[in-house]
Amino acid sequence: MSDVRIEFHGVENSDALNSAIQECYDRLTAHCEKVMGAHVVVESPHRHHEKGRSIHVRVDVKVPGTMLVAQAEAEEDAYYAARLAFQTAERRVRDWEGKKRSHRHESPPVMAE
Repeated sequence: MSDVRIEFHGVENSDALNSAIQECYDRLTAHCEKVMGAHVVVESPHRHHEKGRSIHVRVDVKVPGTMLVAQAEAEEDAYYAARLAFQTAERRVRDWEGKKRSHRHESPPVMAE
């Protein structure tokens, strides 16, 4: 089974948030068996001039031959930012799979005699 690694920077680590991220990852791997793992970073960037606390989530998804990157940001809500980032990751994985399929079905160039 592939795994997900989760890091927190400036955001409190909680079992509930870890569990929510794991569920998002499980949903992603259910859609694509080629996913080999993921690295998730949940952080609160330092922005002293803005009101409210912004939460940024970055998801790096490892698939054969490349790393797909998705990210999202939300005010104060790490769960929402994680869901948005994983929705973007799912789209990136589907796009990657589509490109792999289209390259497989291309016919070789015809040689003129």
